[in-house]
Amino acid sequence: GCGCLGSTVNPFAVGAAVDALTGVGIQVNQTIIIGLGAVLWVVTTAMSIVFVMSYAKKVKADKGSTILSMQELKDADEAHGKAASEVNKEVKLTGRQKGVLIAFAFTFVVMIVGFIPLADLNKGVADFFDAGAVYDADGNAVVQGWSALITGLPIGQWYFNEASTWFFLMAILIGVIGGLSEKQIVNTFIAGAADMMSVVLVIALARGISVLMANTGLDKYVLNAAANALAGLSGVIFAPMSFLVYFGLSFLIPSTSGMATVSMPIMGPLAVKLGFSPEVMVMIFSAAIGVVNLFTPTSGAIMGGLALAKIEWTTWLKFALKLIVALSVVCAIILTVACVLI
Repeated sequence: GCGCLGSTVNPFAVGAAVDALTGVGIQVNQTIIIGLGAVLWVVTTAMSIVFVMSYAKKVKADKGSTILSMQELKDADEAHGKAASEVNKEVKLTGRQKGVLIAFAFTFVVMIVGFIPLADLNKGVADFFDAGAVYDADGNAVVQGWSALITGLPIGQWYFNEASTWFFLMAILIGVIGGLSEKQIVNTFIAGAADMMSVVLVIALARGISVLMANTGLDKYVLNAAANALAGLSGVIFAPMSFLVYFGLSFLIPSTSGMATVSMPIMGPLAVKLGFSPEVMVMIFSAAIGVVNLFTPTSGAIMGGLALAKIEWTTWLKFALKLIVALSVVCAIILTVACVLI
């Protein structure tokens, strides 16, 4: 979560925000974004490590101090018992298991590269990952590479649809490498989907509000009203108030890329008009929506993790609330200092 909060190259947050600003004629210094993002990431990650380890130390000393319910504690004990029984077993990876791990790692390497515009950075590297592609003098693909044939787009131009296609195909391939039968692959896939269905329903219901706001234009109305309220403020007040605005809007527009597309053409020019750095505004957006995604029920990462860990959302909120408040305050301070200095 802190990695997303202090994003530097996240295509769905920072990338979308920078693209939105470029679309309205505002050039962005990526060095400032990377530097400020790194500061946010390091500080918030350190805070989170201390918080988690302090809680773990307390529960280790007194098991009764856990915030888990009796049922959650029972599930945790069962999972821990199974894991503990496996610890002392001498296990050697089979050839198939090694193959699965290699394919799994390869899947994520290609997925990460798929989102990076390699052709704009280094054509040689792009050609390496998109083997088979042949381009004419104007840069148009005469022969499609493997990525375009499988997903519809070449490496470097991927988004959700292409990544989903890639994961689906690799899941089948990993099943084959692992020696699973067709029936086992299908049953495993269904079992995994079943674990996530409750999360999907919660997220779909929670995001209904963003659909209503987009269709009625209420999102832009709220955003414009907030931007007008921020006009004329000093940097010391502008930065934390902008953080609060994005904090609130994150509940109404849970999509990071959607938020960037809608808000940055309004908030970016406002920051420039007032003499503030548009790069800081990008990180205000990233930090605020990053904090909200640590606990909002529209976050697939949080809700999915809780479902798999068999932990109630209310229990998680009770555990993380102090940290979330602390992270919000620290982020607001760092961004305010950046707004005044940059």
